[in-house]
Amino acid sequence: MNPFISAVPGSFYGPLFPRKSLHFVHSCFSLHWLSQVPAGLNNEGKICISNSSPQCVIDAYSMQFQKDFELFLRSRAQEIVDGGRMVLSFMGRPSSDPTAAQGPFYQWELLAHALMAMVLEVRT
Repeated sequence: MNPFISAVPGSFYGPLFPRKSLHFVHSCFSLHWLSQVPAGLNNEGKICISNSSPQCVIDAYSMQFQKDFELFLRSRAQEIVDGGRMVLSFMGRPSSDPTAAQGPFYQWELLAHALMAMVLEVRT
């Protein structure tokens, strides 16, 4: 058997390949991105959960992640052959509190502030 690598267009949160066609699946640092902004969400111009986000925003992001991750796993389960393997790489958090400004995720808070400053500058 000759191995080959493939990349296809489309969202990895849904089906991409024929059923029972993959022997190995690798997803590296991509599953933390959501498929969409949670419906009805008003996070006051922020691009992520921050220490000032209300609980309803945290809950909305959590529910969207759970929905996306379940769809990802269900889709890959249909595409992978019996006995196939999957490796998923994620960034971890030093705290279970999603609003804690610590570790590598603080960069998103800084990026959000920079983007909002640029938007305000363009508007004036």
